[in-house]
Amino acid sequence: MLTGLVRSNAATVLGHTTPDAVPLDGGFLDNGFDSLAAVDLRNRLNTVTGLRLPPTLVFDYPTPNALAQHIAEEILGEDGEDSEVETLGDLSVLTMLNALEKQLSSDTLDSSLFADVASRLNGLVTLVRSKADEGGEDEDIEFATDEELFSMLDEHFDK
Repeated sequence: MLTGLVRSNAATVLGHTTPDAVPLDGGFLDNGFDSLAAVDLRNRLNTVTGLRLPPTLVFDYPTPNALAQHIAEEILGEDGEDSEVETLGDLSVLTMLNALEKQLSSDTLDSSLFADVASRLNGLVTLVRSKADEGGEDEDIEFATDEELFSMLDEHFDK
């Protein structure tokens, strides 16, 4: 998933329309990165992951695979356990869900994994629903009627 994230952001920086234009083991410098593009990629990955990555990122980790491995170690720690990164932020969670959806939709995933993936996703749905329910009294205005919207406005402005 992180490799896809790196490749899609690298493709955007280079002006490609598809992540496939950025080879997994192809060097960033060999694919047209200069120092300005390197900083742009670093900034994008900082935003998406919530990490503080160095400006020399593409020079230190010269391929998408190497960079994805580094990001994984930053997020999970070298031993695979959570590091000091406590949250990736809302944007990166949605980005990761998009990448997961894309990977699950592709024909490259081993079909024997789908049962395990379904089980894990069901567990995550339960977790997300319980967290959403903890949110308390935040009303979802997307589905509110006109009367409910006016009532919320009146309460907010004490009228």
